[in-house]
Amino acid sequence: YTGAVSKYEQALEIFPDDEPVQKKLADAQSKVDEANALAEREAEYQRFIASGNNNMKNEAWADARSDFEAALNLKPDEKLPKDKLEEIADIIASMADRGKYDDLIGDADNKFDQKNYALAIDVYKAASKVLPDEKYPRDQIKEAQRLLDELLANAAALEELEKRYNDLIKLGDRNFKGKKYEDARRNYVEALALKADEKHPADRIDQIDKILEELAAAEKANQSEAEANAERD
Repeated sequence: YTGAVSKYEQALEIFPDDEPVQKKLADAQSKVDEANALAEREAEYQRFIASGNNNMKNEAWADARSDFEAALNLKPDEKLPKDKLEEIADIIASMADRGKYDDLIGDADNKFDQKNYALAIDVYKAASKVLPDEKYPRDQIKEAQRLLDELLANAAALEELEKRYNDLIKLGDRNFKGKKYEDARRNYVEALALKADEKHPADRIDQIDKILEELAAAEKANQSEAEANAERD
């Protein structure tokens, strides 16, 4: 098309008023412009892909995501940027899970060191749910349970155990009545570890878990509504 444009221009220098040649020149120039636009888009697409790959290599996940989103906007049917965006989303989710796991393990280890074995077991179980393949929390649960069983086996501690259980139940009931659900749940978990067959703390834990799920769902819905209102504004 570029060669055709040149030839048509030369022809019009000889016969400037030749309408068929003028039309052919316009058509050829349109093809050249279209080809140039496609080439520019492809070059820009490749720049975004290269930048995205480089940012992924440097673990700059937000920048990499922006690059691949820009590439996808240029060429919506391309599979590569879609795959890269999915990969980045998985990486970010994994990082979030690892951070949550590490926080739970730190909390559980602290409770273990303070000999709050029942609470430590509960938190180790939560950590294990986040990253089920990790061996450490499973090992710690066994060790915490072993130490807890030793405490419970000590006859001299039975009287203190009963007192501790009753105190925990009273405290849990007070916190539950005051809607301090997280505190109440901790009280009941520790009480249930002392007397595993007791129905009251087990029922209360189930009740609190449902309440916390409902509160979390309501908070998420409110947040989504607030974001939607912000977008409309």
